[in-house]
Amino acid sequence: MNLAIFLFAVVLTMFILFILWYKSRPKHLSYKEEILYGVLWKWSWKKDSVVNLWCYCPKCNNALVIDDTFSKNVQNLSDKSTYFVCKNCDSGGGVIKGGDRDYALVIVKREILKNAQNLKGN
Repeated sequence: MNLAIFLFAVVLTMFILFILWYKSRPKHLSYKEEILYGVLWKWSWKKDSVVNLWCYCPKCNNALVIDDTFSKNVQNLSDKSTYFVCKNCDSGGGVIKGGDRDYALVIVKREILKNAQNLKGN
C-alpha cells in the first residue's frame, strides 16, 4: 500500500513539474505556421532562430514549388518576382515581388521573426 502511494506521489510530482515547465516556455515557440503572401509557411525553432522553413499550399497542404526563373533574367528589382506553385492542385499560390528565391525566404523569415517578437512582448 505504501509503495502505491509513493508511486502515485512521484507520478503526480512529475506531472506537475511538466505542466510548470510547459507553461514557462516562451510563447513564440508554439508559433510554427502562418499564411504569409498567400502561402502557408511552416517552420521549426532552434533557440530563437527559424529553421526548416518551407512553403505549403493553403488548399491541399502539399509542399510548393518555387519558380524564380523569370527574376534571374530581369535587371530591374521591381520587375523581379518569385512564384509559389502547387503541382498537386494547380493552385496559383502566392507571389513575392522584388527578388529571387533567396530574397523571398529572407523576407518571410523576417516577417516570422517580427511576429514572434510581438508574441514575446505579450
